[in-house]
Amino acid sequence: MRNLFLCIAFLFIQITTANTVVNNEIVLPKEFIPKSTYSGTISKDKSFHLIFTKNKKDNKFHTFAYIYNGTNVSELPSYLSLKESSIISYHGNNKYLTLVVNVVLSDKSFYKLINYNLETKKSTESILFANDHFLVSMQQKEKSILVYKYDTKLKIVTINGTNKPVEQTIPLNTNLKLFFQNQSISSVKNDEYVRYGSTKTIRAYINNNTLYFTRNSKEPIDFKKKAIIPLIKFRYNVVQTLKLNLSDKVLKPEFSTLFNSNKITLKKSTSYLHKDKLVHLEFSKKQGVVNLFDLNTNRMLVSVALENLFDDFITNNTDFVGIPNFLKLANKGDYIPTITVNQTTDNKLRVRLDYVKTNYSYNYDWMLYHQEFYTFHNKQIFLNKDTQNRINESFDLVKPDDIAFEESSVISNLYSFELLFDDKGKLLRKKFPETIYKNQNKFYLLIDLEKKHDFNFVSSTFVNNDFRALVYIKSLNKFFFKINNI
Repeated sequence: MRNLFLCIAFLFIQITTANTVVNNEIVLPKEFIPKSTYSGTISKDKSFHLIFTKNKKDNKFHTFAYIYNGTNVSELPSYLSLKESSIISYHGNNKYLTLVVNVVLSDKSFYKLINYNLETKKSTESILFANDHFLVSMQQKEKSILVYKYDTKLKIVTINGTNKPVEQTIPLNTNLKLFFQNQSISSVKNDEYVRYGSTKTIRAYINNNTLYFTRNSKEPIDFKKKAIIPLIKFRYNVVQTLKLNLSDKVLKPEFSTLFNSNKITLKKSTSYLHKDKLVHLEFSKKQGVVNLFDLNTNRMLVSVALENLFDDFITNNTDFVGIPNFLKLANKGDYIPTITVNQTTDNKLRVRLDYVKTNYSYNYDWMLYHQEFYTFHNKQIFLNKDTQNRINESFDLVKPDDIAFEESSVISNLYSFELLFDDKGKLLRKKFPETIYKNQNKFYLLIDLEKKHDFNFVSSTFVNNDFRALVYIKSLNKFFFKINNI
């Protein structure tokens, strides 16, 4: 046991900058073997970039860190670890960057905070914190939120700025156990344009200092009886929410159940939470409904029957094939419906409806999405180099148009459309205002990068109107920054 704690104590070691930047290019000493990269945005003009490496001389793992303002690259102190590490979350601004770094040691997971002062180019490190039972993480401006689910409690960790983590716990009572029971979960990043969002049963959102979880199911929880209502007794699509005000010293779970009061039975459903509003889409082959709820009152503001909509409500997509075709195709078993809300510059709500393949996967962290994309395409390159009969079937690859991370089952705009609401729930007939966050087709940007077959260890991020990528060219043994103005 003593040796274990000694290993933990010396797991991370800060080392000084290695002077690896030459003319905005990064050249690592030859003993460092690149393993992966990570990129993120911390302000309107600054991005950070990490290069994870292994030293072939001492078999230790070195992570090199850099700040890029679109013109110049500056190096930050790197850190060394005895085991491979990864990024759980990060946050910062023009003055600092905080990394929440995860490492597994003796089958136990830990995290540590590495705080960089971007003015002095110096860093500090925290002690290690337990990271087992990790559920999901979220970022909100200058803080990170980590959620853990144990057998007896739910724990929320808030890391505000460069301060120490603040832990809040709540006993895992029967209703909380039922809410999370045997269900997959993902967090939704709502400080950017959201095209599809998550398709998981449970979704986590952060709004100011309030944490929301939504649960989409035809078998809702009876919170009074503390039991799940079987499908045979309840056949309506329901969204249930769990609200936690993180400003409270003692967390108090607030549950609500939202559904269309008409109690119509439709085959598929999904939802999306935006600030104090929740939109709920449910439909079958010939019928569809969009319900808009106010979360302050849990009251339904409006219910819109899609099959009765006139075309002048859908003015932003001239290629759209029409509601009947949308319902017919989205209702097929190969697809999952999606609905999102993107706020406009004049405080209206653009509600976007679409559908994706059943194996679509949403990632809150853009870098995880990016890594999945490149994992797939690296395998595709391998497939192209060797004959099919020499490929080990354990790859379990799917066809290119079925990849889980593809942005849409139909890349064109033929089968997606938007509706415009005001904040009171009124459906509007007017030209669609611009959204606060720009609609960026991330899939096409990645495709463009992927065409460069000599690029390796690619990571990317969005900064204001720039798409920035850190790429490695093995033949030159150098890392370069690529910028695409969008």
